[in-house]
Amino acid sequence: MSEKVKISDINNLIKAIESDVNTIDDFFNLLNDDFHYLTVRLCVARIDVDIEILPNIFNISGSVQHFTGSFGNGLADESKSLIIDFPVVANEKCKISVVMTKNALCFEDDLLTLEVFIRIIHVLMSRKRLVYGIKNAIYVDSLTGLQNSLGLRDLGMRMHESGNLSDYSCVFLNIKDFKYVNRRLGGQKGDEVLKKYSRQLLTLVGEENGVVARAGGNNFIILIRNDKLEDFLFGLSDQRINAVSPEGENVTLVLNATAGVFHITKEATLEEAMENASIAMNAGKQGLGDRVVFNNEMMQRNIHSKRISAAFPRALISREFLPYYQPKVELSTGQIKGCEALARWLNEDGLIPPAEFLPALEMNGHIKDLDYYILEEVCKDIKSWMNKGIRPVRVSVNYSKENLKDKYVIDHTIAIIDKYKIDTSFLEIELTETSGYGDVGALTQFIESMHDHGVAVAMDDFGTGYSSLSLFKSLQFDVVKLDKTFVDNINSQNRKEDILFKNVIHMLNELDMDIIVEGVETEQQINYLRNIKEDIVIQGYFFDKPMSSHEFEKRLEYLYPYKEML
Repeated sequence: MSEKVKISDINNLIKAIESDVNTIDDFFNLLNDDFHYLTVRLCVARIDVDIEILPNIFNISGSVQHFTGSFGNGLADESKSLIIDFPVVANEKCKISVVMTKNALCFEDDLLTLEVFIRIIHVLMSRKRLVYGIKNAIYVDSLTGLQNSLGLRDLGMRMHESGNLSDYSCVFLNIKDFKYVNRRLGGQKGDEVLKKYSRQLLTLVGEENGVVARAGGNNFIILIRNDKLEDFLFGLSDQRINAVSPEGENVTLVLNATAGVFHITKEATLEEAMENASIAMNAGKQGLGDRVVFNNEMMQRNIHSKRISAAFPRALISREFLPYYQPKVELSTGQIKGCEALARWLNEDGLIPPAEFLPALEMNGHIKDLDYYILEEVCKDIKSWMNKGIRPVRVSVNYSKENLKDKYVIDHTIAIIDKYKIDTSFLEIELTETSGYGDVGALTQFIESMHDHGVAVAMDDFGTGYSSLSLFKSLQFDVVKLDKTFVDNINSQNRKEDILFKNVIHMLNELDMDIIVEGVETEQQINYLRNIKEDIVIQGYFFDKPMSSHEFEKRLEYLYPYKEML
């Protein structure tokens, strides 16, 4: 090498690294433009760079990059080359090969200078990429390496400004029943499952077809090209993930998801797209299916839900909610054996039907506050009846799974009952959604605590959930309410349904549990039930609709108020 590297050359090299370039190609293009004289002095004909990015939070799948820079200093002599394999730095494995020109005279000092030059390039390049990664860390989900919501919003804003956003659909995705994965494997292994699922989503979308972001928990947001949407939604079904159980056994999990879809319009921003896709996903979780496309009706329901949520705290303080009582009648005698307290909302506009407000309260978690409120109103009514010399019957109060998530649910319940000093034998807690509740330990503790205080516990809607039957193995319910679907189809003469119903009755009798059949509305249903079990207890419109406390009080004044109807 006839000329040596000057300090000014190194300074220029550092300036190039400090410049606003992020990729290898950008850097070496800058090198090629600005460092012609440097490569002439070093007699460099070609530089080959191979970088392997190991999987990390900034690059979930890893990548391999290659660059070749030819600097026009004469023909390359492959026998005159210097190859350096660098140790892993900032999740990068790097190899740089420098091939000299044929006219290069490679003395030992020259090779040492060249090696220093290469190492300076590598160190500064690694620093540049690390700084770039740190600057962009705020846009990356630390668990999965996917973009987070902030990163997706930044990308969506740029896509909207360029007019490309309407070429895509937004999918809001929630992995179904992922809490069971965490309970089965533990939180740490559950996180590993999420990482693997994230990689499969990336593969399913395809690098050129869209973007995958994690919105927290087991929620993901996907922007995908409209022409690839159908294939993506189809591929979401039965995603298989290999995992290891706490016992060290290999297990294969089959994950499915509820996906809400919004076809992005030219006017829509990404914020609007994400909101609408989320609304569609929530509609799916409420029973519309696993793949739901947003429509304006959903938007109106969402607006209504938000109004309900906003009005609820004030309505609760103003005591606009009332318990309405529906009798439970013994079929053989017409005697009232109990009743269910059902929440009704009475405001200045009149009586608001439960279907108008209960779904909204269930969605935002306010339902547990309503349940506690109704329990207190029931205790007041029971106390009032007793003070009037009217013997109460056992009243059931609904508790949702949101109540069972409250670690103070037992204390709250008993405190309300103790406040009115009523006989706990007049109370029953009716648990809804038991088939979808995974924390059997909390459920067991609640039931046992209620029994310790003399409060009965009922399972609601038996027959609507696949896991209801398994709960009988570990839980001792006092009452089981059979869903109205058992008697809805008695006209169909379906022998299988008839056999199933009769054997469910027999099983519950053997387990020493009281039985109540819900939704009985016709005389034909009454006759059908009488033939199966004459002393069975009925709840339904055949006898009475839910009524105010004052109206129900009149029913309690008679020993057998419904005898003439039988």
